[in-house]
Amino acid sequence: MQEFTSLQECRDRFPSSICTVGNFDGVHRAHCDLLRHITASARKTGAVSLLVTFDPHPARLLHPSQAPALLTTTRQKLELVAEQGIAATLVIPFDTDFAALSPDRFVREILVSNLKVRSIYVGPEFFFGKDRQGDVAALRELARETGPEVHVLPPLMYQDRPISSSRIRADLREGKIESVRQMLGRPYFVDGTVIPGRKKGKEMGFPTANLSVENEMVPPDGVYATEIVRKGRRYGAVTNIGSRPTFRGAGHAVETHILDFRETIYGESIRIGFLARLREEQRFAGGAELREQIQQDIDAARRIHADRE
Repeated sequence: MQEFTSLQECRDRFPSSICTVGNFDGVHRAHCDLLRHITASARKTGAVSLLVTFDPHPARLLHPSQAPALLTTTRQKLELVAEQGIAATLVIPFDTDFAALSPDRFVREILVSNLKVRSIYVGPEFFFGKDRQGDVAALRELARETGPEVHVLPPLMYQDRPISSSRIRADLREGKIESVRQMLGRPYFVDGTVIPGRKKGKEMGFPTANLSVENEMVPPDGVYATEIVRKGRRYGAVTNIGSRPTFRGAGHAVETHILDFRETIYGESIRIGFLARLREEQRFAGGAELREQIQQDIDAARRIHADRE
């Protein structure tokens, strides 16, 4: 997948494109459905399949106090988009000049003149241009004047409600790991670097990898059955998120016990995928009681991993 970070980079790079525009945070199932339509249309017409997104999220500039914590970093988003077979992405720096573009200028100057858009695919809640003045009706009208075809896809539903990034964020905050997985079409994951911890887990016989997390969102405090990806290999794991209240002054951490794993991986990057919430974080009377509970958590996680094989 070709990745462009400015309009200047991709100007006149392809004769025509099949395009979509949006934030695509999380790259959930509805996003993926949209991307499948784009790639199928591009194959039929010989045009380039193109996704246009923004960095930072427009709300960070326009309404910073209301800007959402994001499900994915830009790097993760592009990785997930590439898995859908999209040929090119354009990440537009969202600044005050770009935010001031009228809907008319956005269509004529960005989509038609610069990106040679032949068809554009959007959802029913698509808005664009200064102050979100443009909607689907405005897009259709401008497209009639400038040439591109407009395809508006119906929302993809889960439990009788449209799938959306904001809905996934809300469920993730509540620890609803299964509904998050169903709407994403995959487990929610975070990436980060393994850092030294206090080695309390190792002292009890359950060494853990403490993670400095890149993502803005992590599930709420608790214990989870997880899957670790390290150097392309997958491992079962149990992950604790929280302040580790059994140990005074431990501080908040994301720490993972990787099953049947004994390597030292400080400084390495790993990915944690959340499969199921096992329990809330709790305080124990001492190390022996905590050790017993950790073993029960590991047994529960092993059963979940066995069911997935």
